[in-house]
Amino acid sequence: MTSRSDLALVEGATPPPVASLSIDELKAEAVHLAISIEKGADVMREWRIRLGEVLTEIKTRLGHGNWLPYIRENLALEHAQVSNYLKLAESSNAVRNMPTGLSMREELKLLRGSRPARPVRIDVAAPDRPLLRFCGPDWSTSAIVKSIILVAFPGARMALDVTYGLGNFWSEGAPIPVTGHDRRAERAPDGVMDFTDLAYDDATWDVVCFDPSHLADGGEESEMADRFGTEQDQEAIDNAIIEGTREAWRVCSQGIIVKVCNHVHGETFQYEQALVEEALDWKIPYYDLVYQVRDHAFIDPIWGPQKSAYNNGAVYVILKKGSQLHR
Repeated sequence: MTSRSDLALVEGATPPPVASLSIDELKAEAVHLAISIEKGADVMREWRIRLGEVLTEIKTRLGHGNWLPYIRENLALEHAQVSNYLKLAESSNAVRNMPTGLSMREELKLLRGSRPARPVRIDVAAPDRPLLRFCGPDWSTSAIVKSIILVAFPGARMALDVTYGLGNFWSEGAPIPVTGHDRRAERAPDGVMDFTDLAYDDATWDVVCFDPSHLADGGEESEMADRFGTEQDQEAIDNAIIEGTREAWRVCSQGIIVKVCNHVHGETFQYEQALVEEALDWKIPYYDLVYQVRDHAFIDPIWGPQKSAYNNGAVYVILKKGSQLHR
């Protein structure tokens, strides 16, 4: 009588899917294949891949902690051999496309050579450092914005800054020409303009930068309010971010960069990133996020005992029109 395991070894026959075999049938086929391969039977490559598939199925069914004891007790194979067969099965398509007549050692060597090189550690302090997801204290605001434009918007030729302020986005030079507006005349090099009602047609500017106030209830003598701006209350902050993001998105042709600060105010966590999503009706996914992290936080002595994480950074939300693929 011919067993299912015997049928798997008949040249030209299609063996049954490993998932259809019982655990005992899988064991029998693994033993049979291992012995046949050891004896130097023909059709070696397909049998090696098949053995890898059988072993993979057994490993999956046994679960964590049972695999190695099972090998020792049931299979006449060393752990290193088993690992090699698993690798062949994992890359079966690549193995089948290799030149015929190779030994398993040669096949494994080719597989190792086809793998991408290990990631190389970059020098984040180098002058030509790449844009990072988390930019540390040695990154200025201007360096971050410049890198974002060069990486995310390489085809941009002009930018609009609707909250120019003190010009911190461009203090170390801009990679493309920038037009700057602000609500305050002394901070608007190209004229006063309300970022919630921009006097431009749709898709006028390649990239639009928006850095809204994120602190509510700042007094007239508040240094923080003077440096970063303020609104009457948190609701006003929320509305400003939403309306400003919508206008920035309307007048851009390629995308926008919105700087927000997630923080606690009024004993409540303010997730300003979500306001950017809300502004676009949650229909536009983030193209990317870049975080700016300082080595200190601004702490007001009147706050008393700490009950929340002190904020020491900001988030640059990058949104693009068209394809969201990183190419």
